[in-house]
Amino acid sequence: MAAQPHQLAPVVSCFAVSADLSYLALCPNTSSVTIYRVTQDAANGYSFTQIASLEEHDQLVAGIDWCPVTNKLLTCAHDRNAYVWTRGTTEETWDPVLTILRMQRAALCCQWSPKGNKFAVGTAAKTACVCYYEGENNWWVSKLIKKGLHRSSVVDVRWHPNNMLLATASTDGCARVFFAQIPDADGAASAPCPFSTPLLEVRSDSGAWVHSLDWSPDGSSLAFVAHDATVCVVEGMGAPGFWDDGTDAASRATRVGVKNVRLRGLPMACVWFADAECVVVAGHEGAPMIVSPQGGGSWAAGALLGGGGGARTSKRASQFAEASALFQGGGMLGGHNNGGGADSDAVYVKGKPPSGPHSACVTSIRALPRGKGCAFATAGVDGKLVFWPDQTLAGKMSRMAL
Repeated sequence: MAAQPHQLAPVVSCFAVSADLSYLALCPNTSSVTIYRVTQDAANGYSFTQIASLEEHDQLVAGIDWCPVTNKLLTCAHDRNAYVWTRGTTEETWDPVLTILRMQRAALCCQWSPKGNKFAVGTAAKTACVCYYEGENNWWVSKLIKKGLHRSSVVDVRWHPNNMLLATASTDGCARVFFAQIPDADGAASAPCPFSTPLLEVRSDSGAWVHSLDWSPDGSSLAFVAHDATVCVVEGMGAPGFWDDGTDAASRATRVGVKNVRLRGLPMACVWFADAECVVVAGHEGAPMIVSPQGGGSWAAGALLGGGGGARTSKRASQFAEASALFQGGGMLGGHNNGGGADSDAVYVKGKPPSGPHSACVTSIRALPRGKGCAFATAGVDGKLVFWPDQTLAGKMSRMAL
């Protein structure tokens, strides 16, 4: 079965699916969120019926996540607000509950914890917050990760499978792990360390922005992608007592293995740790790519999936050649020739656009429930939602390009 693209909006800034894949929520790069009912026919094809539009936000919705336990929908936006949505008596009605974020900058990302009893929000205020429900007032309140620990915006947050650790990706070039246990939500009387204690900090290979990150299913590894076209896999965090041995973040950083994979193409913007031997990344190449471990403990990237043909598979001119051609032609990148020469439509950048299901940058990857015929879904600025079949990952080793 081939990848299944669906054109649902001009642009998709973020999306999420319910735990049983019966509903889909996406933001078409506006302040609203559209809810679709998802149906699957006998041929394993998917169809979408719009059933509701959530209009509570008044600025761009930047993050959406569906709770795998309670089926509640979480949204956050540049208006500095986050809402928890509960389905009403019909699937067309959704009731919002406001979250008190105590932020003076935009909310950029969000994710439910594995147990569904709390969630995290990353913000442009150089911090993240962990939110939990306060039944007495019928709202969600937040506790802030200490200010000063991030030096720039937090653009992605990911919960560890143990429900107590939170990983953050920041545009200051670092991926970090914090202790995020909340007694009021987790029911724990004591904790090995205070809330928001930094446990680990790993810097990207060249200090470039970290766009996205994800834990391995067993929580022993962490993968993140940076704007210098690298994929970083941090290993060795599954040893007993690794997180509660009383040492600081700098000491733990010396005991992990950091494997950097330098891609030959454009930077990736999102990552999904499918299993212990498969990391799926996607971004400006316009198609997903699989990164897998190789002999000797190293990791390597394979070919683009779905027939993608961006920079990964095409010859690119050197920076000097591009600059020289631009100077001689008197033009601009993108094919505008201001010199009035004969070749007025020439494009000096030699890379060709992607030829896979996506025609532009992929901004989101979401895992799909098992047994539905597809392993994961991607969406991007071309407005396409693409469902990738299980066979995409089953044959990953045969696609490796060493």
